[in-house]
Amino acid sequence: MMKKFLCSIFAFLLITTGIYAGWDEGVAAFQTGDYKKAVVEFKEVVKLNPDGYDGHYMLGLSLEAVGDKDAALTHLRKAYDLNPNDLSIKVALGRAFYAKADYEKAIKILTKSAKDDPINAEVQSFLGFSYLKMGDKKLAEAHLRKAYDLNPNDLSVKKALKRF
Repeated sequence: MMKKFLCSIFAFLLITTGIYAGWDEGVAAFQTGDYKKAVVEFKEVVKLNPDGYDGHYMLGLSLEAVGDKDAALTHLRKAYDLNPNDLSIKVALGRAFYAKADYEKAIKILTKSAKDDPINAEVQSFLGFSYLKMGDKKLAEAHLRKAYDLNPNDLSVKKALKRF
């Protein structure tokens, strides 16, 4: 009985240690801008722990950084499905939908994000730009003005507001 228990503990330790294999290396690579290495490391994290939202989130961000929009969207969606209440995941997913020109889905997820954090300038600006792409100038202007009020140093928002 004790031998069986110790084998179970040993197996658990192997599994839980493996879940985070590559995590620290991936974070370090991401922080230094080595996104290709971060992709490799976070792919390993996701392979070892496919139900961990954090691995999918970081892999999605890394893939976004290397320009792989489709794969980034796939992993950010998975992260959202695993943890739909995380604001960072919602914002990243909204950005990914925007990057893929799926403005309706970007608006849907970013609206949820804006309810969670109404003073997030990034959320407001992406909402504004999404509405602008959809042709709704009234809502675009409202969100862009809010984004500008929250962060007057954002040159893209400042430039967009000159249209109104």
